[in-house]
Amino acid sequence: MSLIKRKTLKKAISTVTAITTVVWLSGVSMFALTPAIALAAVEDGNLIKSDATNPDGTPTLESLDVYIVKLVGTKKFKRLVLNPTVFESYGHLNWEDIQTVSQSVMDEYTTSGLVRVDGDPDEKVYAMTPDGDIGSKSWINLSAEDFLGATGSDADSIYTINSTDGGNYNAVGDITTTTELEAYYSDGTLPEGTSEGSGLTVALSASTPAAGYILVDGTNNTYQLQAPLVKYNMTAEEDTVVESITFKRSGFIADADIDEMYLFVDGEMVDYGPSNTESKMFVFSTPFTIEAGDTAEVEVMVDIDSDDTDGDTVSIGIDSADDITTDGAEVEGSFPINGNTMNIADVDLATVDVTVENENVTNLEIGTKDEQLAEITIDVNINDVVAEKLAFTVVGSLSANDLANFELVDDSDDSVVASVESMTDSKMVVFDDLDLDLEEDNYTFYIKGDIMGGAGRDFKFTGDEVFDFSFVDQEQEVKVPANPDSYQILQDIEAGDFTVELADDSPLGNVADGEDEVVLARYDFTAGGERIKVESLGFQNVDVNTNDVTLENVKLLVDGSQKGSTITTLVDDTDSGFDFGNTFTINLGETAVVEIVADLTHANVTDADEFHIAN
Repeated sequence: MSLIKRKTLKKAISTVTAITTVVWLSGVSMFALTPAIALAAVEDGNLIKSDATNPDGTPTLESLDVYIVKLVGTKKFKRLVLNPTVFESYGHLNWEDIQTVSQSVMDEYTTSGLVRVDGDPDEKVYAMTPDGDIGSKSWINLSAEDFLGATGSDADSIYTINSTDGGNYNAVGDITTTTELEAYYSDGTLPEGTSEGSGLTVALSASTPAAGYILVDGTNNTYQLQAPLVKYNMTAEEDTVVESITFKRSGFIADADIDEMYLFVDGEMVDYGPSNTESKMFVFSTPFTIEAGDTAEVEVMVDIDSDDTDGDTVSIGIDSADDITTDGAEVEGSFPINGNTMNIADVDLATVDVTVENENVTNLEIGTKDEQLAEITIDVNINDVVAEKLAFTVVGSLSANDLANFELVDDSDDSVVASVESMTDSKMVVFDDLDLDLEEDNYTFYIKGDIMGGAGRDFKFTGDEVFDFSFVDQEQEVKVPANPDSYQILQDIEAGDFTVELADDSPLGNVADGEDEVVLARYDFTAGGERIKVESLGFQNVDVNTNDVTLENVKLLVDGSQKGSTITTLVDDTDSGFDFGNTFTINLGETAVVEIVADLTHANVTDADEFHIAN
C-alpha cells in the first residue's frame, strides 16, 4: 500500500487549507466571552463556538470548544482547536476573533479530524481524535484509491497544521483498512498500537509554554532565571534509556546569547550546559530512564544574556527522530516538534546578592548542638522578591553525616525559618518551600546544626550555582538569579571528650558476705565527642588490709546486660579485664552505666576483709 501523499492525491484533492488548528477551549473561560450571537457571515479561516446552554442557562461543555472553519465551494468543515498552546502556536489567530454562533449554525459544519503536518517530508495524512487537552492520531496508511473509496472520505476535509498542533496528539496504531477508516468516521475510534513494545513516542505537552516573553535587564545586568521554553511528553513502551537529545534553536538570537540551558525530567533537573559545537544545535548527553508504560515530562529552560536586544525572539525544537538517541527504542513522533516563539523584553528586574561567611563560627567541638555553622547575608534591590529555596554546598574533608539537624535562623528575631535533618549525598543542605517575603533591604540568617562527628576534618558552606537559590521577582513574577559570594576559610572540627566517672550511686561501705552478683562498682561512660566503641576494659581487685580476697564469677554489665566473658576466679592485686570486640558501643551524647558484679563466698572472703575495684 502506498502512503497517502499530497502529490498522490493532487488531482483528487482540490485544495488543502494552509491553516488550521486545534484549540482547547476549556481555555475559553479565560476570555470571559459573553457576546451575542455573531451576525456577521462566517468566512473561511474564521473561529467559531456555539451559544448552546443548559436548562439553567449555563454554557454547555461543548459550547466551550472553539473550531476553525474551512470552506471549499459549498462544503463547510470545522476542526477543533485542541488547547490554548496550539491556539497560540498560530500567530494569525486571536482570541478576540472568536465568533459565537447558534448551535444550528454549528451543525451546518462537518467536523473534520483529518490533517497533514506542514513540513512533513512524507506528507502523511492522519486521523485525529481529541481527548481533553491531548489527543490521539493514526496514520492513514492507505492508497489514494482506498482512501477515496471509503464511505465518509472527503479529500477537501484535510487540514494542514503546524508541528506544535500535530505534536499534541500521541501516535497510536495505523489505519490500514477501509473498515478501520470508516469506523473512525463513524465514532472516532482509532486502532490500538501494534508496536512490539520497543518504541518511544514523543509529543508536545499540552502544558508547553504558550508564546510569551523572556525577561532581561540590561541596566542592572540580570535576567529571568530558567525561563521555560518547551515541554514534551515522552512515552516508553518498554524500559527505555534516553541517552541524548539534540535541540535546535530558532529565532532572531545568537547561540552566544543563551547563557545557560537546562534539561528537566518530571520537574527534576538532570542536565545543564549542553554542548554547542554546531551552530543552533544544543546536545544534552546525561542519560535518564523512562519505565515501561510511563510518560516522562521533558522540559527545556534557558537563561538569556542580560545584554540581549529587546524584541529578539527564540524558540527550541526537536528536528527529527534521529535527534534522540536511546538504548534501542525506536523514536516516533510528528517531527519537527517545536515550542512556541518567545520574545525578549528588557524590563527592571530584582537583583539579589547572597553572601556566605563563617567569621563568627567558633565552637566546633563534636557533641555540641545548635551551633552556628555559617552566616548568610541577602541583599535585595529594585523589586521585592519571594525566597523559595536556599541550597548550600558543604565542602571540605568532612563526611555527610558529620553534621546534622540544620536550622535556618532569622537574625532579626531568632526565629527558625526552616529546618532539615541531614545533608544530601552530594553534601548539600537544602532549605526549600520557604515562601519568605523579602522587600528591598538587607537580611541576615544563620545556619545552625549539631556536630555529630568528624574529629580533625574541616568544612565550610558555599553558594555554588545561581540555580541553587530560587528567588521570584514579585513585580515581574519570574525567577531571578542570586549572585553568590563566599568569604570563608575551612573550619576544623574538634574532638569532644570521652569521659569515665564513678557514678554517684556506686556502692560505698559494707557488703554482705556470701551474696551472689553483688555490685562492687558502678561507672558512667559518656561519649561526648563522637560515637565510641569500647574494645576492652582492664581493672584490679585491690586488697586493702593485706588479707587475701578472691572474687568469683566476676561480670561486667552495660545498662544491665552482660558484655564480655565471665571471670570465674579473680584473686586480689592481679590485673584483669574484659574484651568486648564489637559488642560495646556508645552513641554520641549518650551515657552507658557500667557495673562490675561478683559472687562473694565464705571460702574466699573473710569477715572484715577490705577491698575495692580499681581501673
